[in-house]
Amino acid sequence: MTKDRLQPEESEVLTSLGVYEETAILRKALMWGAPGAETVLGQLLPSEISCFQTQFDVSEARREFKTAQTILEKEGVEVILVKDLFAKMIHEKGLKPEGNLGRLKQRIIARALDYYKMYRDKGVSDIEEVLPWVDETLEADVEKYGEEAAVLINEVLSLKNELPLSNVLYARDQSNLLGRTWIWSSMKHRIRQPEVHLYKTVLNHCGITSSPELDQIQVTGEGRFEGGDGIVSGGIYYIGVGGRTNLEGVKQAADPIIQKHGRVIIPFDEERNSGLKKEMDAMHLDTIWMPCGPKEIVACGDEVARRKVLEVVADPAGKLKLTDIGLFADHLEQRGLDLVPLSKAEQARYAPNFLNLGNGKLVLSLADGNNLTAELTKRGKTVFNADLKNITKGYGGLHCMTASIKRG
Repeated sequence: MTKDRLQPEESEVLTSLGVYEETAILRKALMWGAPGAETVLGQLLPSEISCFQTQFDVSEARREFKTAQTILEKEGVEVILVKDLFAKMIHEKGLKPEGNLGRLKQRIIARALDYYKMYRDKGVSDIEEVLPWVDETLEADVEKYGEEAAVLINEVLSLKNELPLSNVLYARDQSNLLGRTWIWSSMKHRIRQPEVHLYKTVLNHCGITSSPELDQIQVTGEGRFEGGDGIVSGGIYYIGVGGRTNLEGVKQAADPIIQKHGRVIIPFDEERNSGLKKEMDAMHLDTIWMPCGPKEIVACGDEVARRKVLEVVADPAGKLKLTDIGLFADHLEQRGLDLVPLSKAEQARYAPNFLNLGNGKLVLSLADGNNLTAELTKRGKTVFNADLKNITKGYGGLHCMTASIKRG
């Protein structure tokens, strides 16, 4: 197991960032870090608040995270942990926590007990199972970052906001780098909204997003955008619209891409967009559809069939408008793509939510022995299985956990 690095070299993160193709070699990726006390508190919130599919073992989720990180690093990906950069920012700015470690533990346990009293009849975890994870996560942070920084980090993640930032480990959703346009999200669910400001503050401070080569766009107002909906394939910038991202959010995100002559296409799920169908089982494009090669796509046929495609185009005055260009399935056929089909049951187990390392190497969120591993291996791919049994219970897999910032 590799040891987390607290400070990446400055030269490693400030040059040549960009994502122009999902299947290009992955050079650099952001991950948050192993889930902590904030995710422990999420086990005591009902699903409609936590945005978790079900409760899960946080201690095991921490092990899964570190295993996945190790796979990526062994394959040559530079993994930059945003939580490490947060600690670096705290040290550089001389920031101080409100209390000490003992007081922090008391406050987190008190909040855990409050949640349990409010929601214990709604299927949340047993309080006696949850509380030992608080000590485990806090002790790990103190060992890695020192007591003051660890206390401040956990005050921000667990106590500062109305709800804990329990989903912060799903590091793709707060933003997305498409080409060289860094799009900051405007997230739908209340528990996730503060994550964007945290990521933005840390990454801007550490200089990752400050390159003059990058455009930064913040989706605002009525616009909604989440990073899991953006994927670049075959030179086309796909941004899904359904449960989380909306059309206004796409227009805001698309503007700088189209100004650089990029093509933006929206796989559009009308029922989820209008609220007629629940969102969580296919909330983002990367949960139903994923390039596995330059001309190959892993896709859930049921979900592809329900979507049409719109193209964002600029009129002569530069104003953006939407053009209906047909069905998603027909569009993929017109591109001459070879589809690797998935059943709805396989899609629901996060089969499409894998990470493409390039050069035919893929890391799935699944355990060994699944159908997708066998199918992709037949096609000449090298397949690793991260076995994220607990992390996927939070409605996200390995692709959700990683924000690619340099491919090619």
